[in-house]
Amino acid sequence: MIRLKFCTIDVRDGAVWTTFPDSSTSANWPPLDDASYVRVARECGFTDLMRYCLAHEVCHAAVPEMLFDRPSYVVSMAAQNRKQNLAAAMAEERLCYYVQRAACGALPVADPQWDDVIAVLDRYGLCGDPTVACEDLVAA
Repeated sequence: MIRLKFCTIDVRDGAVWTTFPDSSTSANWPPLDDASYVRVARECGFTDLMRYCLAHEVCHAAVPEMLFDRPSYVVSMAAQNRKQNLAAAMAEERLCYYVQRAACGALPVADPQWDDVIAVLDRYGLCGDPTVACEDLVAA
């Protein structure tokens, strides 16, 4: 179980579960047959989709916690079954993607604050493998 300031995250029953202090939960299963999901996971250095799913959820929790001192907008809204503002959700998704790409070494660290988030991912072995992230570029 991974404990952060605003939530806990664990893997059980083939899903990544995020639980907030009010007991609301969000569960995410990696879509194994989605080519876009597989491509994004590889771009972030993962071949194991469950590990990528876990890393992405941890990133969703750690990015807003460490950069803005708040819980994840995307995951908390999903846990409460509330409609999300598309622009706000996409901003968080994009930031998580960039941080994950930087964590595996595929992008430069654009902001020193990302180091704190990357340290959380690294603590749990969730930084991804840069050789996986860059292998498509080498083949091109």
